[in-house]
Parts: sequence; C-alpha cells; structure tokens
Amino acid sequence: PIEIVAQGGTPVDPDPDKTIILSTDFDANDGFTFEDGTLPEGLTYVWTRDSKYNYMKASCFKSGNHAVEGAFLVSPVLDLTNRNEITLTFNQALGFCTAEQAAEMLSLWVREENMDWSVELPIQAWPAAVEGKNFTAFESAGEYDLDQFKNKKIQLGWKYTSTTEVGPTWE
Repeated sequence: PIEIVAQGGTPVDPDPDKTIILSTDFDANDGFTFEDGTLPEGLTYVWTRDSKYNYMKASCFKSGNHAVEGAFLVSPVLDLTNRNEITLTFNQALGFCTAEQAAEMLSLWVREENMDWSVELPIQAWPAAVEGKNFTAFESAGEYDLDQFKNKKIQLGWKYTSTTEVGPTWE
C-alpha cells in the first residue's frame, strides 16, 4: 500500500480528524497512470496493475530481458496546499535482482504538476532476499519527508530501468 499523510489543509476524507491525502491498496488503479516510454520490440508494457493480488508491478521480462529506460508509475496530482509534516510510506517487493542492482535501476521521483521529473528521493530500504526464492516479501521502503513540497501540487513517479543483463520485477 501507499499512504501520504499531512497536517493541515482540507482532508480528502470527509472526516476532519483524518490527515490522509492519499491511501491506496490498489484494488483499482486509483488514479495512478503509466508512462512506459519507448519499449523494445516484443514488449508492450512495463507497468501494470496485478488485479489478482492488487499491487502495481513493473517488469521487462518477455522471452528474455529487454533494456528499458525510464518507465514510470505515476501518482495522481497531490495538492499539498496548506499542508505540513507531509510523509509518504509504501511497501515494495523485488524479483530477479539483488538489492544492490535495484538501487542502481529503480528509483522514486517527484515533479511539480505539468513539469519534468526533477527531484529524486533515494529509496531508503530494499527488501531482503529470501533464500531459494526469486522474489522477496513485501517490506516497508521507509518514511519519506515531503515537506519540501508543501504548498505545491506534485506527482510521485516510481522509475523502472533495466538492462539486457538484469530485468528486475518491482512490485
């Protein structure tokens, strides 16, 4: 799940005591979109919503690994006007790569509405490998302070990159 909370402003939830700006467990796309960029031959998408398990997933595997650059899972626009103490949390899992490879190929970005991706937020924690398995369990990626974006409208972008040698799966 992804959750963004803050103090102040008008809550999205009609309950005035709630401070949740966005919370999703991906039982639908929930306003998230995909920017897959230019795809190599044979690959029709990188990001997709897994409707069976309700999560977003990026992968470039189709009869072998394909090099992909800059495929984004993009959040809806988040209005941070009159908000403070803004934090983002999300869980993630990895497949077919090590944490070290993931740190080189997978990243989190922020852009102001209608602008280019401009600020990278380094992923704080990668899931631990599970012995004998290709996939990790879902684990927290940390807590991200978004106060530098208060009084702005932003989008978050989970950026997927792969090489011809390493094609991670990011969930």
